[in-house]
Amino acid sequence: MSTRQPTTVLDRYASRTARVALRPVRAIAFWSAVALPFAVLALTLTGTTDPLTLVPLFAANVLALVAGRDHTPN
Repeated sequence: MSTRQPTTVLDRYASRTARVALRPVRAIAFWSAVALPFAVLALTLTGTTDPLTLVPLFAANVLALVAGRDHTPN
């Protein structure tokens, strides 16, 4: 026996709005996850190995990977 409530029009609208609103966020996160390793590589090759510079870039890359993992270009 199912205890799930029937989907209302408002629920469907909210779900669609959330998907549309998150689409650009996922796209930006996906492409940031692609580009950030090149920034880290460039900084490393120029001699910048300061942890206060590299650690936030690695953290941003991990966040971008997580946020952009469901990006599917149309």
